[in-house]
Amino acid sequence: MNDLSMYEELMDRYYNSRFKGLPENCVKASSMNVSCGDFVELGIVLDNGKITSIGFEGNGCIISQACASVLCELLQGKTLQEVKHLTSEEFLKAMPVEIPMHRLKCALTSFKALQALLKKVG
Repeated sequence: MNDLSMYEELMDRYYNSRFKGLPENCVKASSMNVSCGDFVELGIVLDNGKITSIGFEGNGCIISQACASVLCELLQGKTLQEVKHLTSEEFLKAMPVEIPMHRLKCALTSFKALQALLKKVG
């Protein structure tokens, strides 16, 4: 994928996320990339151990916010057991574009919010 295609894909995810906004009555956790100020708050609603609703709020660079959108898409409908086994490497592979090494902290901001959320829900 060329740089223009990568940029277009990320911009689409940034501006057209189906998951922007926290669901009502959700369990939530957040993460901040202190090196550049990216912030993601992730919220989920569970029913019998399954994610029935998911969303995020946040601000920051296109990569951090687009990755939050992809993470929500990836987790929707999954069980907590499935989610607990997701690694950061698997998450990055689910991205529609390759994230440059120097932007991994941005990309993983939402994944870190997920890890904090999993500690809350057990």
